Amino acid sequence: MFRFFVSDLDGTLLDHTHRVDEEVLKGIKEILAKGHYFAICTGRSMQEDDEVNFGIEHENMYTICMNGAIIYKDAKTVIKRSPMTKEAVSLMIDTFPELFLRFEGQKVNYYPFSAAEGLAYIKVQGLYKDHEDERMQFLAKRARFGATKEEILADDIYKVNFSIGDIKLIDKMNDFLYKHRDLYVNSPWAIGFYDIVSADVNKGVITKWLCNYLNISEDETCVYGDSYNDFELMEMFKHSYAPSNAIHQVKHLAGNIIGDYDDHSVIKDMLAKLE
Repeated sequence: MFRFFVSDLDGTLLDHTHRVDEEVLKGIKEILAKGHYFAICTGRSMQEDDEVNFGIEHENMYTICMNGAIIYKDAKTVIKRSPMTKEAVSLMIDTFPELFLRFEGQKVNYYPFSAAEGLAYIKVQGLYKDHEDERMQFLAKRARFGATKEEILADDIYKVNFSIGDIKLIDKMNDFLYKHRDLYVNSPWAIGFYDIVSADVNKGVITKWLCNYLNISEDETCVYGDSYNDFELMEMFKHSYAPSNAIHQVKHLAGNIIGDYDDHSVIKDMLAKLE
């Protein structure tokens, strides 16, 4: 019998709109009501709308965010933190002054750039064609633009997020990450995008930690994912599931392939396992 259900958000639990709908919420609440455990496992910071755990207050509801850098038991209680070292943060600031880097704290995101400089950077990189203003509105949430190095280092930084369209900059960054693989790991959701956390952090390792914390065996755990940052999650758990829209590599690693995310395949699969 499965006791613990763990799911990525975008492209997995959530459909192409990336929004939580009533069917997803109803399904999660049913899982919890029957005494099972549920965890969101996402690259998101979960700062955007102040709804860690989707606002669900239940003792068996958890959120693994920033690819595992922070785990919430509820909207306020953090049970595990894995911030980047000050050395790692400082080195990235000094090495890439030309990149529009977002340094994510628990509550505040820091940018060495101004908002205007950030918008200009996004337009030059070309990864959000015709949606640059919309992207900047998203990035401006909880943002402190023009932050100094000292301000950034004064906070705990859990993730560095950015995008690159220039192939020379991509090569420079990838060489840097390989050289300093003892400090960083990149767990992106797509090519050209970077979600960098501490080298010992990924969704698979942190989900195993949470299983131990809850005294739940891996054989009682089902995990779901669709993209690059779900590789370790798919590899480390026997009962791993990918929706049919997942990238090829994830479907290859997953133990099982289910329906498309636009058909609520993940929440339906979870509920079927309760019967």
